[in-house]
Amino acid sequence: MQILETESISIAGSSERPNIGASIANIGCPGFSAAFLNYLRSICDADHFALYYIDDAEMRDVAAGGVRLDGVAETQAKTYANGGFWRYDPGLDSLWEREADGRPVIVHMDIDEICHDELRERIYRPFCVRERVVLSARRAGSAVSISLIRTQKSGPFSADGLMRLNNVVEAVMSMAIRHTDMIRCSAQTRLGLTSLPVIEARLSS
Repeated sequence: MQILETESISIAGSSERPNIGASIANIGCPGFSAAFLNYLRSICDADHFALYYIDDAEMRDVAAGGVRLDGVAETQAKTYANGGFWRYDPGLDSLWEREADGRPVIVHMDIDEICHDELRERIYRPFCVRERVVLSARRAGSAVSISLIRTQKSGPFSADGLMRLNNVVEAVMSMAIRHTDMIRCSAQTRLGLTSLPVIEARLSS
């Protein structure tokens, strides 16, 4: 397992990465997953991605997408989060060792490096996953994580792809955090409009 030290470089876009505009335009919208996947593929050619939010010792899946159009990425993201498998993920170990300062952490790992049998065999092995890159950032009281995947068929992440990802990790995490915040805010607003106890509490206050 390789933990990459991130550089303080944030590249918003270039002629080699034409998809960042679509990702920014779709932050907080249903089209974010597809746009974000296209952007990530232009950086490191990831086959699938999943975005998660961690708060109060719970994880929630926020967005996911993959080159396969059968919903596997979305289904596995929900299983990983809701089934508590994230608690055994070595890709997140270094996140908890860092200060909650929002600095991105990049971990590159082979699936065989996952010691937890059920996590490895249920989440990754059935879909021929070969490698993961886990991007994460910790803030006060919460964290955001992105899992990027390459399959056996696609082969490992290239050295150039990992270098490009390292160079834009701050931009990638900024978009992910902003999208997560907007989705959570929207969900809380909907709850406030449909939950009688919440409405009564607001009227009382």
